[in-house]
Amino acid sequence: MAVSDPTVPLHQGTPHQATPDRILDAAIQEFVEHGLAGARVDRIAERAGANKQLLYRHFGSKEGLFDAAVKGMAVRFNEIRSTLPGTLEERLPYYFERATDDQQWVRLLLWEALHTGEEAAVNEDERFTHMQKAVDGVRADQAAGILPADLDAGQLFLSFQALAAHPSAFPQMTRFITGMNPTDPAFRAQRAEFLRGLGRYLSAGLPVPKHQDEAMDEAVRTYIDAIPPEHRPLFDRLHRLVLEARPGAAVVLSYKMPTYKLGGRRLHLAAWKHGVSIYGWEEGRDSGFAARHPELKTGKGTIRLRPDDAVTITDEELRDLARAVLDE
Repeated sequence: MAVSDPTVPLHQGTPHQATPDRILDAAIQEFVEHGLAGARVDRIAERAGANKQLLYRHFGSKEGLFDAAVKGMAVRFNEIRSTLPGTLEERLPYYFERATDDQQWVRLLLWEALHTGEEAAVNEDERFTHMQKAVDGVRADQAAGILPADLDAGQLFLSFQALAAHPSAFPQMTRFITGMNPTDPAFRAQRAEFLRGLGRYLSAGLPVPKHQDEAMDEAVRTYIDAIPPEHRPLFDRLHRLVLEARPGAAVVLSYKMPTYKLGGRRLHLAAWKHGVSIYGWEEGRDSGFAARHPELKTGKGTIRLRPDDAVTITDEELRDLARAVLDE
C-alpha cells in the first residue's frame, strides 16, 4: 500500500473550486507540515485557490480550521474499527499498516498533543465516546476468546495503538533502533511479521470459547487438565484452531488422546514431553503442511510441534491443516 502523501489533497476539485472541502484539505496539509502555531492562513488560502475572506466565512478562524481538520481526520479511526480482522495475529499488523499508510493522521495527532497538552482536545466528548465504544469492542472480543481476558481492556487497546503508531510518530527512534525508516518496505515487512508473532504469543493461551468447549466430553477435559503447564498454551491454541476450522467436529477420547471427529475423518492431538503431536492425517490431506515443514514430520501421518516451532507457524496455516485433514 502506498503511504499517504501530506501534499496530496483528500478531496479533488478544479483549481478554482474553493469549496469548504478543498479549503479543509489545504488546511490539513498545512497543519501536518507546520502545526497550529506555525500554520499560516495565507498559505492555506493559496493551496486551496481561495481568498482568506472565504476561508474565514466557512471556518471563522485558524483555530476553527484546525478543529475541523481534526474532526475530519477522526472519521478515519471509525473506518479502521469497522474493518478489523478477526484474529489478534492479523489485527496487530493491520493496525500498524493503517497507521503507516496514514501519516497525515499520526502527524496531526502529534501536533494536537503539543497544542493542547492535558487540556480538553477538539471535540473531546464525542471522541471519548467513540474510543469507549472501541474499548467495549475489546471487552467483547475478550469474552469471545479472541483477546486475552485477564488484561485490562483499556490498557490493551492503548497498547495496540502504541504498537501501531510509535514507529511513524517517532521515525528517528525507529531509525536509531532498527537502522530503517518506518516507511521503508523492509521495515514494514519486518514489523508486520513481528506483530503477527506477538499476536500468536498473546493468543497461545487463550481459553477456548464456550460454544467450542461444549463440543468435548468429560474424558477429554480430564486429559487436557493433566497436560504439563509448559505445553498447555500450545495445546489450547491447536485445539482452538481445529474447532475454528471445523466447528462441527466432535471431540472425544480415542486411543487415549483427544480426537476430533467429523463424518468418517479423524484428527488426534496428544501432548508429549517436548510439545504436542498431531496424528492421523493421510498423505496428501494436509494442505501441503508436511512439504513446507519436513523437519516436523516424524512418521506417517505424524507431526511433532515444540512450542518454539509453533511460534513460526501462522494460525491460518494450522487451520488449513485441520480443514484438509477433516475434509469429508
